[in-house]
Amino acid sequence: MDKKVIEIKNLFKSYHIGHVEVPALKNINLAVIKNQYVVIKGPSGSGKSTLMHIVGCLDRADRGSYYFDGHLVEELSDLELAEIRGGKIGFIFQSFNLIPRLSILKNVELPLFYLGISASERSSLARDSLARVGLEHRLTHSPAELSGGEKQRAAIARAIVTNPSIVLADEPTGNLDSKTGEDILKIFDRIYRDGGTILIVTHNEMVAERGGRIVTVLDGEIVSDIEIIRTEKE
Repeated sequence: MDKKVIEIKNLFKSYHIGHVEVPALKNINLAVIKNQYVVIKGPSGSGKSTLMHIVGCLDRADRGSYYFDGHLVEELSDLELAEIRGGKIGFIFQSFNLIPRLSILKNVELPLFYLGISASERSSLARDSLARVGLEHRLTHSPAELSGGEKQRAAIARAIVTNPSIVLADEPTGNLDSKTGEDILKIFDRIYRDGGTILIVTHNEMVAERGGRIVTVLDGEIVSDIEIIRTEKE
């Protein structure tokens, strides 16, 4: 039986603007199994980013249930949620979110530091992770010395260094030109082929086409959930 990394049942989320309640997600049901490449697609304001924040344990739903790796998230403490975010989920953002004062190696080591891993093992794991994304020659450089594509490679290396249960990416090519974006997508292809589980949020059709499953969100609801035949990219 396929292992479910994510299982969401009848999930609702609203925000309040003044005295007005604004629904963001309505009755969401979604399961993601291990080694699946899922894209959540939708226009701005569709609710896809809210869904990503809940999946990433950055926000909580108002109603419904969310299981991460078999654990009911609603019953977890803030400390337990922090441990999941730090070790079980690899985050990749459009804006890279690298720490300017740290070298690329130290940026990638950071999640391992918070997990209490020794300095020597942190260095070894971070170097291996950077080699996977083709940045082994940039270890001592600062983020300011890297191109946009290299910054995103470093962010991916940081996301996968803990061997997370799932990699979550929010518009990972949004700040990149098309050629550099294609290079980044090839890295996601390799992560998937190596057994990784990927969930990408995007409005970009080129990005969406890379997934093996496209979930379309509109006005806070899942309006389609389609398995597609992946065309492998080298």
